Amino acid sequence: MGTPLSYAHFLNADGGSFYALDHDRQRFFPKNFYLRLRPEIPEVPGLYLTGSDAMTLGFVGAMAGGLICAQQVLGIHNPMTLLRKRVEYEISDDERWAPDAVYTAV
Repeated sequence: MGTPLSYAHFLNADGGSFYALDHDRQRFFPKNFYLRLRPEIPEVPGLYLTGSDAMTLGFVGAMAGGLICAQQVLGIHNPMTLLRKRVEYEISDDERWAPDAVYTAV
């Protein structure tokens, strides 16, 4: 059984909380939602958050965080584009990391 005490002991979690961001009601207010829940970290170029820190708690929240992070990395603004598996992403020659320049979600 997991308790705040066991999280504090085994995970060295501050105050026994194993989720990084506060999950209070204010987190989802519109002004906070767009300021705090984003995958890109402006202070560290190229660093992106994913999982529950980019969205909300739990398995589905972590999946949504992964989807939002992938959208940000690929420069996609419509989440349905990824879900429909119609992703085309053009990259320049100096950014190339795969043999072809068009990537398709699987």
